[in-house]
Amino acid sequence: MTVIFQINNKKLVVETVSGPSSYSTGGFPITFRELQRVEEIIGAWANTGLLVEAHIPSASGNLASVRVYWQTGVSGAPMTEVASGTDLSGVTFKVLAWGY
Repeated sequence: MTVIFQINNKKLVVETVSGPSSYSTGGFPITFRELQRVEEIIGAWANTGLLVEAHIPSASGNLASVRVYWQTGVSGAPMTEVASGTDLSGVTFKVLAWGY
């Protein structure tokens, strides 16, 4: 966890984690150790060609959920969520969040 900016009790932080060894459809949780409550997800990235979507689950406190997609390989085709059970442990994810 890196605190990028802080004003009063609000912080802009980035959490860097390795992916799970067995991905679950619907995403995996990331805990923001420097925050008690995540108010907004600013962005999420992977160190590969995967697309990352992060959101705040209801009643989440300091958690975010990260859903991972890959390109189907067909030009113009939509992204498809990574299959359940996929090993993402070699992928690094960064999620930027605002909260307190």
